[in-house]
Amino acid sequence: MPNTKITKAKSRDKCPLCEQGVQDNKWREHLLMCNGGKFPCKMCGKLFKKSSYLQRHEKKFHPAEVLEKKTEGDKEWLEQDPGELIGEVSNESDSSSSSIDSSEEEDVVEESKVDEPGKDKERQVPQEIKKVEEKGGEENTCSSSLEKGRIIRKPTIPVPVFAPQRRVPLNLPDKNVSLKRFHFSSKCSTSTQTEDVCHAAQTRIKKRKLHKTTFSYVKDDKNVEEILEEEENAVNSNCQKLKTGHNISLIENLRSLPARRHLTIAAARESLKDLVGGSQKLIGASNGTEKVELAYIAESQEELPVRSMSDSYSELVIPLSDVAARQKYLNPSMMGIRFGRILEDLDTFSVYVSYKHTVVDRSKKAGISIVTALVDRIEKQAEIVPDVDISMTGNVTWAGKSSMEVTTTLQQKVDSGTHTILVAKFLMVARNPATKKSAVICGLKPQNPEEEKIYDLGNASKLRRQEEANKNLLKTHPSEEEREMIHQKFLQTLDPNFQTFRQRVKPDNTVWMEETILKNLHICFPEARNLYNKIFGGYLMRKAYELAWANTALFCSSRNITVRVVDDIAFLKSVEIRSLLLMSSQVVYTQDKDIQVHVHAEVIDPDLGSRSTSNNFHFTFRCHEPTIPDVMPKTYAEYMLYLDGKRHFES
Repeated sequence: MPNTKITKAKSRDKCPLCEQGVQDNKWREHLLMCNGGKFPCKMCGKLFKKSSYLQRHEKKFHPAEVLEKKTEGDKEWLEQDPGELIGEVSNESDSSSSSIDSSEEEDVVEESKVDEPGKDKERQVPQEIKKVEEKGGEENTCSSSLEKGRIIRKPTIPVPVFAPQRRVPLNLPDKNVSLKRFHFSSKCSTSTQTEDVCHAAQTRIKKRKLHKTTFSYVKDDKNVEEILEEEENAVNSNCQKLKTGHNISLIENLRSLPARRHLTIAAARESLKDLVGGSQKLIGASNGTEKVELAYIAESQEELPVRSMSDSYSELVIPLSDVAARQKYLNPSMMGIRFGRILEDLDTFSVYVSYKHTVVDRSKKAGISIVTALVDRIEKQAEIVPDVDISMTGNVTWAGKSSMEVTTTLQQKVDSGTHTILVAKFLMVARNPATKKSAVICGLKPQNPEEEKIYDLGNASKLRRQEEANKNLLKTHPSEEEREMIHQKFLQTLDPNFQTFRQRVKPDNTVWMEETILKNLHICFPEARNLYNKIFGGYLMRKAYELAWANTALFCSSRNITVRVVDDIAFLKSVEIRSLLLMSSQVVYTQDKDIQVHVHAEVIDPDLGSRSTSNNFHFTFRCHEPTIPDVMPKTYAEYMLYLDGKRHFES
């Protein structure tokens, strides 16, 4: 066994804070770690565990101080000017240099020996080096601090490279510019962005600021935007130049014009969020403890002011001229604009107008909730141009104790003039969220004879709806004329070769009604909810319309169809989130090229296995094909659907 020398470990002094042994050369690091392991920042006093964390903090939050320290070091370095490039230096010639220790000198000498084996001849020192060595003093110190290997180079100041200024020429509007919608601010509206520009030596980083000035106006009925980008120093001078010459007269004329702005349907939805007392609950988020102060809910109409029709008048825009906004309205399979999206916007607009009529204290959120009870009638008069803005105008035309009628008109401006797309009548009701009962609303008083006629039409519509409800086939039997028509239809389906009622045949160019059924089912997700956390009524109308359109296209074997009338859409029950919504469409009546489609919507609860009707929809389509088949009922229930469809078609 070899002899092994055992050496005792050196005794370590104990730390007074943690009583842990510490080596002599580790005292500084240990004390820092023992005292919380933190390195202090000299600028703000913040403590860090590691020096790397401290350096990162200084570069991020104190870049000016760090740059100042580097600049001071660079100045001291630059003051040491050793003169011109003095060439190659022998490593043995300056043994007293303080910048290279003895070990480095030995390495250099050995390297030189390896480079020139067998040669004892010394390198010749250039005359410039000898002069520098003889001078000594300051120059000797400079040369010692600059030696790297065998070359001494003169220090030079890095030449900064600046990025060129980017200028976009500003084309101000000429004489052909339409001045009706030109918005120009007296002050240049600028947005600033910062870009890093590095110098060639990458020793400093300089930041500059770019100002963007946007000028918007309308030229040849098109929205035009001009953007001017300049650096900060040139902004004030260029803004002053815009006011000189012929530009100042144009700008002053534009400022004098009134700014005409129209609220879009998307902006109206956002304004409703601030006006309505209900709020959409975020899934998976806490509702918080903040309570919203709601406006007082009156118990009688005497407590509320009386409104006029002009008080609720509103005008919104569906921006079809905007390519981005137009995308959700386009659908090539439906030959143009999606009418279901228009139904959604009509429902939103009706709610918006209703709140303008009912809200009294605008400093608080509305205490009542307004929902759609009935779409009385929508008559489409013209097709929609896909790339022209739609103007939505409407107001409350009739008001009862808790319900009101909102009449909306959709128009477009085309080359031939302004044409009306449709006129829609929505019946809205006010509810008290606390009691789940009806709430009173402001009364309506006509101000002139024309408004009195409009108000009388609202009263007539109310009486007509009550009369139609009393004649509903679910409550009473068909009239004598209707019974005669049903019997004639039934006789057309009997086989003349058999003397029996059981043998049925389908007449020529007809389709059994039972064969026109088309269904779909929707899972109601939160993205389709309204401000009261129920399924949005406009969403239900859109889904019902799209199903009815698809059924009509299958019935006609053609996409060349258009909607004419949307009639009597009843909202019988609100649809909750997570419900299963089953929609069933059926062609119930045909006449010439017109097709009446009924859509029945019901909510299914899979837990209880229950079903309840939520909506009934009635759509009238026109097919532009030469011939279409007639629908033929077969059972008594189908005959009742046939009569109901005939009534809606003729109403």
